[in-house]
Amino acid sequence: MPVYGGSPLHKYVELIFRSKRLFILCVVLGTVVAGTVMALRRDRYETSMIVALFGDPTLVEASSESRDMKQDIMAAIQRKVNRLEFWVRKDPEFLREALRNEGLDKKYGSRFDDVVREARTAVRIARELVGGQYLEVSMSWHDPVEAEKILSSLYSRFADRTVSEETAVVTNRRFMLERQFKQYDAKANELAQQKTSTYAQNWFRQPGLLPVYMSRWEQSQRQLLDTEMMLNEARVRLSQVNRMLAGEQKYITDTIVDVTGSDSPAFGLTARRQELESQLAQLQTRYNTQHPLVRDLMRQMEALDQQIEEAKRKPAVRRTSETQRSRRINPQYQELQRQRTSLAMSVTGLEQRLASLRRDAETARERVREMPGSEATFEKASREYEMMDKVRNQLRAQLVSAEIDEERDKTTQAALVKLMLPPKSERADSGAKVMLLWGAGPLLGLVIAFAFSLFAEAMDHTLRTPIEVETFLGKPVLAVIPKVAPGAADATRQLPGVSRPSITS
Repeated sequence: MPVYGGSPLHKYVELIFRSKRLFILCVVLGTVVAGTVMALRRDRYETSMIVALFGDPTLVEASSESRDMKQDIMAAIQRKVNRLEFWVRKDPEFLREALRNEGLDKKYGSRFDDVVREARTAVRIARELVGGQYLEVSMSWHDPVEAEKILSSLYSRFADRTVSEETAVVTNRRFMLERQFKQYDAKANELAQQKTSTYAQNWFRQPGLLPVYMSRWEQSQRQLLDTEMMLNEARVRLSQVNRMLAGEQKYITDTIVDVTGSDSPAFGLTARRQELESQLAQLQTRYNTQHPLVRDLMRQMEALDQQIEEAKRKPAVRRTSETQRSRRINPQYQELQRQRTSLAMSVTGLEQRLASLRRDAETARERVREMPGSEATFEKASREYEMMDKVRNQLRAQLVSAEIDEERDKTTQAALVKLMLPPKSERADSGAKVMLLWGAGPLLGLVIAFAFSLFAEAMDHTLRTPIEVETFLGKPVLAVIPKVAPGAADATRQLPGVSRPSITS
């Protein structure tokens, strides 16, 4: 039974008894929460790895001799730690790429985003470095093999991005030089194509050919004069031959001859063959041996030769007298006709050559007249291409140098970040931790219940005892109506707060 007006301990005891249901509920809830946590952590594994942020430890030790070098190294190490912390906590694609590299996106499917968020929460990065440069990265995960893969992929991604960040200056310089080189290379190729096209279309206007065209023009003028003289001479001779041919007979007749004696049968055939020979000689001056007329005469002559051979075998025919008259082409007329044909062909050829020489002379004259302007055009095209080609070659050399610097820096930075201890998984909680958590659950419930009880007491302004009524109102209490439990009407109860405990209701 509480005694009002006693020590504060009595008030706390009364408070506990008054809130015993809340205390019991909180103790039960604390125990349940501890049991749930232990059930959830029963199959959890702790996986950790050690990453060296500056490669060879001797470099860090040697840097202690130089204060500036040591500060630079420490700043570089801290910069890498900050980057890893930022990429894990703030970069949404960093862990996503790391998990995707291990194929977890295919394994979890639609739950992949939840797994990424869970992994981001599970990864822990140590604040303190071991030995000044060794960073511990750990995570709590339900699958030890999967956790080791995640941390390995996390390290690989961290190493790659660290190398990219540390070599960003030389990489950006290479990108800039590469863009400039592509621009100038495209421009140089365009100018080279223009120059080649100009040379191909105007090859006769290339610089340095003016003396050649001057000499060619003068030579064309001389040839033109010579050809005109030859043509005039040929035309004069042709007119003379035409006049002589007009006054010359085409055929001539021999004198009548009387012959007495025997006549061979081959005599007439021989005369016919001679006439054919004369015609053949005339045709051969105009045609070759493959012409149909020539070949026909040759066949006739071969047939006459056979007939003459047969006639020679026959006996001669005797005759007393015979009158013979022969008619043949005039050789002078035939020669004049041949000369006329030759001169006509010469005149035609000279006229064609004269026209060609006139065209060549006109072309040479135009080229000589256009050469000064064309030389300036070619000089401009060559100068622009050579200038652009020179800039392109300079950029190519700078780009090669930048690529070498980038490769060297990447190799150096890749050697600095090393995985000293690969990821290794261990079961999360030991037996001592389990017992500690089981005992901390009820104790945590008591603390929470007592805190809630104090809060409820502080917020409760109800007047519960006569002393509280007299203190708050400043007047005495005349009577108190006790609270009697149902079914206990005959029970006696001491009235709290009265000066005489013997008074009962």
